[in-house]
Amino acid sequence: MGKFRIRVLKKYAEAAEYDVAIETGTLLGVSTLRLSKYFSRVYTIEIHRELYEKAAAKFRGNDRIRVLFGDSKLVLRELLKEIQCPCLFYLDAHFSGDHATNWKQSRWRGYRIDTGYAGDRPIAENQVPLFDEIKVIHDCLKSRCLIYIDDVDKFDENGAGLKDKNFQGEDWSHLNLNSIKDYLAQRLQSWVKHKSQLIIQLAEIREGR
Repeated sequence: MGKFRIRVLKKYAEAAEYDVAIETGTLLGVSTLRLSKYFSRVYTIEIHRELYEKAAAKFRGNDRIRVLFGDSKLVLRELLKEIQCPCLFYLDAHFSGDHATNWKQSRWRGYRIDTGYAGDRPIAENQVPLFDEIKVIHDCLKSRCLIYIDDVDKFDENGAGLKDKNFQGEDWSHLNLNSIKDYLAQRLQSWVKHKSQLIIQLAEIREGR
């Protein structure tokens, strides 16, 4: 699992004057708290009920953080009806294993907690909603934005998603970075890989465009 590089995000956020951060995949809320030190408003979305409830309790009383429950692609669509300002998106909503995962046969040892996914079982499309999230951001947010994607090491040198990279049952094979880049082409300002992360900047949609 990728290392969250808050200093990288801070640099981009300060340069572009982003004040709102939206995170998908709350997990234990570690990155959520870090984001709240640099952004005046942080929205974090978690699909796993128990993890959501723990995060909601943890951040109760923190005026900077709002914890939302549900499928990130659906929650994002509703949230972006309210928010139409320049935003930073930290997309980290993906299945990271559960009690049924064979950790002994995996490179990574996991968080030792159940993590969430959409649907009835963790097939590829349910595990990683990355492309769906990006489509929602592209289609629903007119303001400029920065998208920070974790775990880009889950793709091969040709941009194809991999299976079983860090643990048995992990599946990113429905994704392709080239397809994502093509979808964003008309608004794409920059596409920069930074170690295991990908940083994308999208331009504002201007009237008449």
